[in-house]
Amino acid sequence: MTRISSIARCLFAGSLALSIASPTALFAQPSKASDVYQLPEIKTVKLDNGLALVLLEKHELPLVSAELALRSGSVADPIGKEGLGTITAELLRKGTATRTADQFSEESDFIGMNYGDRIALDSTSVAIDFLKKDTDKAFDLLQDVVLHPAFPEEEVKKLVAQRQDELRGIKDNPQQVLGAYFTKALFGEHPYGRPPNGDEVSVGKITRADVAAHYAKVFTPANTVLAVVGDFDAVSMEARVKKLFGAWKGTTPAATAIPAMKPVTGKHVLVIDKPDATQTYFAIGNIGLADNSPDRAPAQVVNTLFGGRFTSMFNEELRVKSGLSYGANSRFTYLEQPGPFQMSTFTKN
Repeated sequence: MTRISSIARCLFAGSLALSIASPTALFAQPSKASDVYQLPEIKTVKLDNGLALVLLEKHELPLVSAELALRSGSVADPIGKEGLGTITAELLRKGTATRTADQFSEESDFIGMNYGDRIALDSTSVAIDFLKKDTDKAFDLLQDVVLHPAFPEEEVKKLVAQRQDELRGIKDNPQQVLGAYFTKALFGEHPYGRPPNGDEVSVGKITRADVAAHYAKVFTPANTVLAVVGDFDAVSMEARVKKLFGAWKGTTPAATAIPAMKPVTGKHVLVIDKPDATQTYFAIGNIGLADNSPDRAPAQVVNTLFGGRFTSMFNEELRVKSGLSYGANSRFTYLEQPGPFQMSTFTKN
């Protein structure tokens, strides 16, 4: 399953969302050809080094968004060093061969560029948003952090220490750790049961050498999709990307074996006692759907009505009618193999 098909599905989901907002549009036949919603044209290109490029022109506003996504996520972390992928992604902007962390921040702030990194179980991404007039500068910054990170020793040690403190601290907040405990209880020793951000023990074992080795393994063009959406000319953007990323080298890393897990049967309860807590948090669920499931679109529609939005039936029953909670929701997490389906809420003890 490639990220190109995921982007195409996202566009389809957007058109479907328009139908959900107007229920009559979902069932009514279009009165004329112009009433049919036309999906935007997507241009896909594969560079000689294996990098997949996805381009979508949208000229309504002078804005551009770019996301560089790897087909490797936290399941690629070595056992015992969970959190390595997250640390590596965050360190990209903490100094390159030509820029310090402060210089990168100053230059990106000067053009008002938003920068973010995110790691999931199956993928890692770096995303930027910027004004059209700053396209050259923004892509220069993106190329620098992705192709030339320096991973300064002091930045590695600082980030590892900060992450350990954060992981210790969130244990005081039941709401923040609920999802991690639920996922571990559901998947057990399956790769999806490993924490994407690691824990204070696994993160503490991460060294600069680990970061450099992980980067060299997964940050390769053949393992990457670059999607660009916004106000640009596709021909010029393709030429720009080839110039900046065409010399990038590296092969596709070996894929981590992820077996499909069958839904859990019977009733299983995990209780975590926190005596000083004034509220009790619940997570209930089971194995859900895979990213490429043919049931994904209808399941998403049903879940939106059931618990996927603030005006859902689930939230209506628990918050509005019963006054038992400030909020309740449900969600699917779509992964390469079936991920979790989870319903969550909380109430006073």
